[in-house]
Amino acid sequence: MPAFCWPILVLTVLLLTLISYLSVKKMLKGTAADALRPYTPKAMKKSVLEKLSFWEKLPFGTKINLSESSENAEIKELAEDVEGDWQASSGISYEGETISLEIYQADNQLIRFVNEEDELVQLDDDGYLR
Repeated sequence: MPAFCWPILVLTVLLLTLISYLSVKKMLKGTAADALRPYTPKAMKKSVLEKLSFWEKLPFGTKINLSESSENAEIKELAEDVEGDWQASSGISYEGETISLEIYQADNQLIRFVNEEDELVQLDDDGYLR
């Protein structure tokens, strides 16, 4: 191997080590439990386009109408207006473990569930999968 490759190789390893450290630096400050919790994205601010007066008059297919600050009533009303189904998810702590809880409202049969064999699965009468 030519001599000029060794400094490049060492520099590359050092640079990648620095990038890796900076990437996880914030997580290393917290506790182990904090690091294991699911990622929660930051609340988005309205863009310049969304602040304009005509934005609210656009049809649903033309804009993104929901944000993290949307109220449940708004979400349900929108789902009813477009005859759609909805899904919500949240990280919860159950018996000392952090798990992801997913809730589906599938009255219009637009959300379907499949098993490991890619076969459609029907919900129980109670409305949940086992």
